[in-house]
Amino acid sequence: MIYDNLLHTDIADIYKEKFLNFDFSTLNDDISLGKLNVANYFLVCYKHTKDEIYLDKIVELLEVIFTNLEHETKENLYKKSTFIDGLTGLAFTLKLLIAENILDAEDFEDQLNTIDEIILENSLEMIANNYFDYLGGPFGNLQYFLHWQATPEKADRIIQSLQKFNNSFYTICDNPYTQGYNLGLKHGYLGIIKTYIDYTLIFGENPVVRRGIENLLDYIIDNLNEDYIAENVHIYKYHSIHIKDDQFIKHQNNRLAWCNSDLTFAYYLLKAGKLLDNDKYIGLSQKIGLETTKRSPSTVTGVEDEHFCHGSSGLAFLYHKLHQLDPLDIYKEKCEEWKNKTLEFLEEAKDQEFAIRDLSLLYGKTGALVVLEGTYENSNYFEFLT
Repeated sequence: MIYDNLLHTDIADIYKEKFLNFDFSTLNDDISLGKLNVANYFLVCYKHTKDEIYLDKIVELLEVIFTNLEHETKENLYKKSTFIDGLTGLAFTLKLLIAENILDAEDFEDQLNTIDEIILENSLEMIANNYFDYLGGPFGNLQYFLHWQATPEKADRIIQSLQKFNNSFYTICDNPYTQGYNLGLKHGYLGIIKTYIDYTLIFGENPVVRRGIENLLDYIIDNLNEDYIAENVHIYKYHSIHIKDDQFIKHQNNRLAWCNSDLTFAYYLLKAGKLLDNDKYIGLSQKIGLETTKRSPSTVTGVEDEHFCHGSSGLAFLYHKLHQLDPLDIYKEKCEEWKNKTLEFLEEAKDQEFAIRDLSLLYGKTGALVVLEGTYENSNYFEFLT
């Protein structure tokens, strides 16, 4: 199928109608798979179309969320202080809507100040308990403070609490996708590197932060697999390293994905290389990035759907971002190839029943639609993703 602007607009409109007609009472409140996620998507739609039906829906969703907070229902967001499924996602959304002049800052000032203190204290507690997740942990909260605080005071308190670990972040938890030295973006080292890069871009040079970027990237580089070949393609990066029976166990698979893959690593190598003026990082980024282009929808990628996290739309988006930093024609071609695949997946599923999971940005249709329409420039949510 050839990527076609008219066709992708038609497909997007079909899914937007599904979103607008969905029974949101069946959703939880968070920004991963719940009402906050839909509110952020509707804000993107509003900025793109100027159709006030999306604003009306945002207000409806927020009213239910605040009712749940007031009555302390089991879904209420006070139970966690993370971006992906807790208070941080709420505070992020409220401040975004205030910045867009949709909400009045004075109406939420006291509540947001209280929430920020809760987020900070819980971030410090997670760090004390050796929990270093990105979107579901203290580094996602650090990312939030970077974007919505005029000064680095709260961000610096979190960074100060991290120094005792000497940039060696071994997450202790029961989740096999998060535990250990996770080297990915969503849960691990690349998320930390992204956050440190953003700190530098927003608040300027900080020797502790710079050392963190270098130490974490060098750890991944030191553990690259120089021998692993699948279908004549070299796959370099391990997904995670954890300790079992006093042995370091390295986990690697063939997945090409936004959340944790060679492509994500190549992007942050290049971004850090340009920021730090490091030719080693820049050269390695191109070496690994070009190797990923040998992988297509029909070969070794693990892509089975249009999802953003580990599906076709996340790859289209990453190749787009990589092309912005390193304008090689092949990166642009791969972006279009994976957009085409995303369009195919959405076309095939357009008559299927719309389920709760379809509303997710990472695991459903939301991220795919934003990538397909190119409206990520209207989405502050996507600042957390690259």
